[in-house]
Amino acid sequence: MAEDPLLEKTTWMNELIDYYAELLPSKQREVLQYYYSDDLSLQEIADMFGMSRQAVYDLVRRGEKSLEETEKALGLIRKDRLRNALLELLKEGLTRRTQGGCPDGEALLALVDEVMRL
Repeated sequence: MAEDPLLEKTTWMNELIDYYAELLPSKQREVLQYYYSDDLSLQEIADMFGMSRQAVYDLVRRGEKSLEETEKALGLIRKDRLRNALLELLKEGLTRRTQGGCPDGEALLALVDEVMRL
């Protein structure tokens, strides 16, 4: 079953915010967090900041673009996903080796678990 595109976008934007929000101007960061993380409407945010709904909309769109461009340039989310996938493969392989009697397997598995928690 296909995932809801709106939910998919919201999840992606929240992930971008988690990684890169501190790089945004403070007002833009706050507006994006209210909009995506707190699920407030554009009008609710506009009322909070004493701005027009259109001004909030523009801030959200510029913030989205900035976050997307930052991920495109730095690729931290992509690299984290790849690292986690590789660590899972490594862990699976080590688990199989440990079950086969590899003496250092348990220690190596513990190291992989520690790296995954970083």
